[in-house]
Amino acid sequence: MVRPLPDSPPATPYRVLLLVVMAFALVTTAEHWASMQQTATDPSWQTIGHALKSELPRWGAWLLAVPPARWLIRRSQWTGWRIIPSALAHVGLAGLMIVVHNAVLVAAHLLIGFPMGPSFWPIFRMSLSLGNLPGSLVGYAGATGAALSIDYYLRFRERSLAVAALDRELTEARLEALQRQLNPHFLFNALNTVSMLVRRGDGEPAVDMLAKLSQFLRATLDSGGRHEVPLADELAQVERYLDIERVRFGDRLRATVEASAGLDRALVPALALQPLVENAIRHGVGARRSGGVVSVTSRRDGDRLVLEVDDNGPGPGPTEASPGIGLANTRARLTALYGAESSLVLEALAPEGTRARIVLPYHTVPA
Repeated sequence: MVRPLPDSPPATPYRVLLLVVMAFALVTTAEHWASMQQTATDPSWQTIGHALKSELPRWGAWLLAVPPARWLIRRSQWTGWRIIPSALAHVGLAGLMIVVHNAVLVAAHLLIGFPMGPSFWPIFRMSLSLGNLPGSLVGYAGATGAALSIDYYLRFRERSLAVAALDRELTEARLEALQRQLNPHFLFNALNTVSMLVRRGDGEPAVDMLAKLSQFLRATLDSGGRHEVPLADELAQVERYLDIERVRFGDRLRATVEASAGLDRALVPALALQPLVENAIRHGVGARRSGGVVSVTSRRDGDRLVLEVDDNGPGPGPTEASPGIGLANTRARLTALYGAESSLVLEALAPEGTRARIVLPYHTVPA
């Protein structure tokens, strides 16, 4: 839901208005300097500074009209008969702000020390003459334009924030759906392995596997549903998964997990490696009567983190055109988290084997 427009604008638009005021003051001061040059008068730096001190209050005082003009603009209605009271309200505000502007301007000039006269009121009454009215109306029109610009900026900012928030919510929902899909997928496979051990009469390995499965699931639940975890935690979870698979395959599974030094705090998608290891065991170790080797490595390559899972099986399992649930899930989560900055590819190794490589931005702050 788009949040309501705040009544108080952020500081940025007013900083811009201050710069605009200074720019106008410099331009009009330069006009004074050029005029004096044309009259064969050589202006001193003191004269130029005097003119600048005069122009800054002249333009800066109109900033006082911006907040009430903005307040009135937001509450005016320009349809039907409501246009009449709205127009009258702006005329009244214009008159009031012209009076305030001239009062502030005269007071500022007296404080600066300009030789304008002995007292405030005579000069103030003179500033309200009809001859000064056109310039005052132009000044109020400029303040109204500034108020409109601030409102436009705020609405644009709020809509941008709303779009970004919606995009973030959609991404979160997609990631949560993918993670909910992945956990049952692994659980069903593990329970299927337990039932297979029970049918074979391997009661002790089945109990051992259930205990290790309990540790794995407890660690998964303790992650608090985070979409990213430190690499050290992800590798520890891979080790727990390998402990489960070692119960199933025994000596047929030889697995190693290695990480380059200094990468423990690097963030990776939760359960990003487990589907790759599962795929390597199924299509590598499971396809060889004598078992096989699975190695998990991680390294940093510039501003990229590279995670690789190798096996010495007969070749790639699920192809790029027909990935399994785990691989498709991991690829989708990488895209949701990092977009085009990440990739997951399968490649054949020589003379045999498969490598699954994840590349993602190296970072230690959540994406």
